[in-house]
Amino acid sequence: MDTLSLDSAWFKWDWAVRHSQLLQADIAGTLKPDGDPGSESVLRIGHEYDPQLNCWVVKVKFVGDIPTRLSLIAGDVIQNFRSALDHLAWFLVQRVSRDAPLTKDQERGVYFPFCDSEKHFARSISSKLPGVPDADLAIIRQFQPYFTGDEFKARHAFRILADLSDHDKHRTLQPVGLRLAYVRCQAINVHDCVVWRIVPSTSTELIKVNTKLATLFTRVTGPNPSFQVEIEPAADVAFNENVWIKNLLEGVEINVFNLLGAFGNPPDELVSRESDERSPARRG
Repeated sequence: MDTLSLDSAWFKWDWAVRHSQLLQADIAGTLKPDGDPGSESVLRIGHEYDPQLNCWVVKVKFVGDIPTRLSLIAGDVIQNFRSALDHLAWFLVQRVSRDAPLTKDQERGVYFPFCDSEKHFARSISSKLPGVPDADLAIIRQFQPYFTGDEFKARHAFRILADLSDHDKHRTLQPVGLRLAYVRCQAINVHDCVVWRIVPSTSTELIKVNTKLATLFTRVTGPNPSFQVEIEPAADVAFNENVWIKNLLEGVEINVFNLLGAFGNPPDELVSRESDERSPARRG
């Protein structure tokens, strides 16, 4: 691979995206409630009647341990996205024309900056992006956390990426929590009653025992009322109780893609493979 090629950054981005897709499929399967025998489902649900409101309430009855591998895979995804940015930094530094090459210490200091202020960014340039021209720095600046303003910089995808990457690499595995993404619910095999209203839960708090998933309001119309409930709660996992993995990875993926795209196109191998994987024949 050409030393001055941006291809390695694109390949790192692509590898992160692929593992992100695998992670989200794993999350969906693992957290599927009341799964098939032998599955790793960590949710069990049940229902109870509320006589005061004259309704049935579907609740979480058991929450198991979230598999450690989800933290491990998420860590791999995070590190590959950050590596894509560091490979970009190396590409930008290497393509600078110099009177003398960088020293080994200077080379070791080349990283993509994550800055919370303009002053911090200005201080970082000489060590992390030595010699990179102003036109390139102007693009990098637009993707800095501080560029979105003080109110939003702490929630910027790259700020969270950097913090999670540092913790995953140097401290411990990230503890993960579980919350609802959405709930689909319907009544089936209804007999001698009318299920006249179904209210899915919209809570974004961490799931625990007795977390309400849905409420079903009924009206009796015959002597033997009965019905069954089909419920499909989709869950997502979170770092530190507030960084939801799906939202974070989507935000990071788009930002890294746009940033790399500002400096060069993906290699033909990725473009060709992406086109092939999206073809009707491959989708079956």
